[in-house]
Amino acid sequence: MLDLQVADAGKGFVLSGDERSGLGLISMSERVHYAGGELSMHSAPGHGTRIAVRIPLRQGARLGAA
Repeated sequence: MLDLQVADAGKGFVLSGDERSGLGLISMSERVHYAGGELSMHSAPGHGTRIAVRIPLRQGARLGAA
């Protein structure tokens, strides 16, 4: 399993569902979905934002292999 988290300590925001309409988040979500993984986002005012990605790896697979 590949687990990736990107977080900041910024101002954060209330998640309303509209966040996923931005081109960057749509692109990330599509790529993670194509790889068979999941993307989740957590944010709260005053507490920053965290984006988490989980992608299952095939047994014997190497990262960066074409």
